[in-house]
Amino acid sequence: MAGVYNRGKFIIMDASLDWVSDTIQALLVDSSYVYDPDHNFVADISGELTDGSYSRQTLGNKGVTEDDTNDAAVMTADPVDFGALTNETPAGIVLFKFVTNDADSPLISFSDAGFGATANGAGFVVNGEGVSNNIWVVAEDCP
Repeated sequence: MAGVYNRGKFIIMDASLDWVSDTIQALLVDSSYVYDPDHNFVADISGELTDGSYSRQTLGNKGVTEDDTNDAAVMTADPVDFGALTNETPAGIVLFKFVTNDADSPLISFSDAGFGATANGAGFVVNGEGVSNNIWVVAEDCP
């Protein structure tokens, strides 16, 4: 499942999200997290990993592309490397705009596509959808 949080849709539409210049971060959640599009801020997330070597990561080389072939606009970034994880198995990734703390950092999107591999102490790298172009968020028809 992948989805854009309602808060993510809101900050895209009111232009308070600047994908390229804002600090966009990613966090990993375990299988106890249940995606809810009504979650608004990082403080609403439960089940974030606590592995001793785990830390949130900042996305790099972000861009925005219009995709007329698929009638969409996409937000891209490099794969995210969370380093060696040994004690937990990630079940999904959450993207958010970092502001100053968890209570004011709005959620953008969630994905559990491609998760399920057990952390084994090696580097844990997450690619965006479509590995070749690292698409992280897709904006299609808006109702």
